[in-house]
Amino acid sequence: MIRKATLYVVSHLLICLCLFLVVQKPVFILYNWSHGGSLFSPGVWAEVYRHGLALDLATSAYLTVVPLLLVAAGMLVPRFRPRRWLKVYDGLVAILLSVCASVDAALYEFWEFKLDATVLMYIGDPKNALASVSKLYVLSGVLCIVVLAVVFYLALTLALRLLPEGGRREGRFGWLKASVLTVLGGGALFSMMRGLRIWPNTPGRAVYSSVTFRNNAALNPLFNFVYTWQRREDFSRQFRFFTEEKREEVYAPLFGQGKTGETERLLSTSRPNILVIALEGFGSVFIESLGGMPEVAPNLSRISEQGVLFTQCYCGSFRTDRGIVCILSGYLGQPTASIMRYSNKVRSLPGLPKALKRYGYSTQVLYASDMSFFNMSDYFVAMGHDKLVSEDDFPQSQRTCKWGVPDHVAFQ
Repeated sequence: MIRKATLYVVSHLLICLCLFLVVQKPVFILYNWSHGGSLFSPGVWAEVYRHGLALDLATSAYLTVVPLLLVAAGMLVPRFRPRRWLKVYDGLVAILLSVCASVDAALYEFWEFKLDATVLMYIGDPKNALASVSKLYVLSGVLCIVVLAVVFYLALTLALRLLPEGGRREGRFGWLKASVLTVLGGGALFSMMRGLRIWPNTPGRAVYSSVTFRNNAALNPLFNFVYTWQRREDFSRQFRFFTEEKREEVYAPLFGQGKTGETERLLSTSRPNILVIALEGFGSVFIESLGGMPEVAPNLSRISEQGVLFTQCYCGSFRTDRGIVCILSGYLGQPTASIMRYSNKVRSLPGLPKALKRYGYSTQVLYASDMSFFNMSDYFVAMGHDKLVSEDDFPQSQRTCKWGVPDHVAFQ
């Protein structure tokens, strides 16, 4: 029984994975053919599958946890028939996957971002949510959901053939076999759900290109929906210590009221090469020209005397993800939330790279570590960077630190 149970769990995992690879992704790309799918070459298809595989596998592992527990229970309790409950579970999963795949593909042409928890805002008012589409469109969507649900269910139940019809006692060591299956199987599933990198899987794991549609095609919609649903929070009334009138009074002096058309030039060139270096855990105490220790950072001291030195800049927050958003977007860090984690919000933020691109600049970001950390890759793409360079672009022999490539190697 333990051999058949193991084969069933593995088969269920692989079938779920195949449903994402063979059905969900092609449906999304083909349905949105005019939004970028028509530009997909075989190489682009391969890249989409490769970069989305980790999240597809993670989602498949989540969906296989319940079958693992049910077959383990069947090994312990002879009268318990897991097949009956597994059929019900597979039916629910089939409906979930079909709704997710259909809604994700259909909404993208209107929203141009992946299915996430935003859709929950419209469930309570379906009449207005569907007001802009025809009844035929809605009927076609429902038909698509039904067809996909049937296909998904038939595929998922293929694995049930590996299990016997009735319950069967495993003998004296049944509890041991069930425990081994649960512990080893659960450990394997957990490693897939979390990922093998330092930072757990996030939607940013699928971001790899400056072309947004390619990243969206790689991103698993069910994973993205659950991830964003777990992080729903109403920020509208948080941290409002002043009235709007008082806030305007406090902020008004911060913005200059110079003469129209007047430009103050601080540099000797009108088109400088702009390099932003973010150093974490680094302060003015290490820079001699700011009154710090000598000979610790001589080059920073040197360039501070050659350019424009801001001596009253302060950290916008206490975490990497919030500090970077402060630097590139001018968005203040919030005490209990990180806007970088919200893919649908970062796209509306201003960004220094986006502003520079309007003047003909090409932009690139170098983060010699895991760029899926805190959804960072998604943010960098949304800010308009033309190219992303992460630890994946360095040879394995140079990734010798816990957080990727050492600073001196990245600097070179």
